[in-house]
Amino acid sequence: MIENETGVFDYRHPHPEPTTVYRDSLTGALYLDKLSEVAAYSVRWRALEGLSLDADRSADLLATIAKEM
Repeated sequence: MIENETGVFDYRHPHPEPTTVYRDSLTGALYLDKLSEVAAYSVRWRALEGLSLDADRSADLLATIAKEM
């Protein structure tokens, strides 16, 4: 069960909208679009992207795990 999910949405087409952070929780959701709020989440989002595997390495890891099962 997912109890908390976060996403950063950057709407550019066809009508530009402010970048928005979406925070989902067990009892509700928040939509944040103040520049300072978006900046804080964007920094953390980029840090997570820097730590994550690219698509090929992710597929290799999953294949390795599947073979070990």
